Amino acid sequence: EVHQTLLNLEQLLLLYSDDDAIVEVRRSPAFSWIKFTLILYLLGVVFFFFRNLYSFVRMWILLKHSEKEKLDNGIILITHHKKIAPFSWLKYIIISEDDRNESEKEIIAHELAHINKRHWLDLLLSEITILFHWFNPAAWLLKQELQNIHEYEADESVINQGVDAKQYQLLLIKKAVGSVRFNSLANSFNHSKLKKRITMMLKEKSSPWARLKYLYVLPLAAIAITAFARPEVSNKLSEISQVKVSDFSLNMEENLVNNSDSAIVKKGS
Repeated sequence: EVHQTLLNLEQLLLLYSDDDAIVEVRRSPAFSWIKFTLILYLLGVVFFFFRNLYSFVRMWILLKHSEKEKLDNGIILITHHKKIAPFSWLKYIIISEDDRNESEKEIIAHELAHINKRHWLDLLLSEITILFHWFNPAAWLLKQELQNIHEYEADESVINQGVDAKQYQLLLIKKAVGSVRFNSLANSFNHSKLKKRITMMLKEKSSPWARLKYLYVLPLAAIAITAFARPEVSNKLSEISQVKVSDFSLNMEENLVNNSDSAIVKKGS
């Protein structure tokens, strides 16, 4: 006699619910790399946003609690009693009392060049790029190279105004350390890469006439392209190249034969 085990309704429901639980566990992965990467990216964006916000608040407090003096073209000169590195932002030039007493002319000329060339706009765009591409080294290199170019242009503007180059270079070295800087949003006077800045100031620039001599390459290139595009010229060149290749192959074969013959003679002797 065969005894069959009968399942009641309650056992069937329990079995069905256990199977559903197993299926749900298999469907939902324990760890998602996509979610982790997204959360990490958003944390970076939030961090750099608040970093720029902190820098902006510091500058706003500094501008509010300082003496203001209007210059030409709507430029506002702000003198502060704290020991900070001179910098410019928008239409403001911020300078400490010590720097104004020692080197007011050179520093103001430098920062005016930044304002006139609107370098603050380049820095703003670079900061927005870094905000969304903080993980990309190219974004950081872009900002660094922009700052270097800004300083080259400002240094050139100061030298062109008749400031002694040696005295100006000594001033840059003196102001390179020991002051608070606003790295994110402002053009600072004591920006790094000081060696490159001095090298650029000492480098002699070629005259416009010297640059024009390189233009002769363009007509020569055009003549060469036109000549090679003509069928008779290209056919002649192909024939010459084929003759040279065939001659080279014949010479190689003769050399191989001669070498083999000499090797056989030596072996027989």
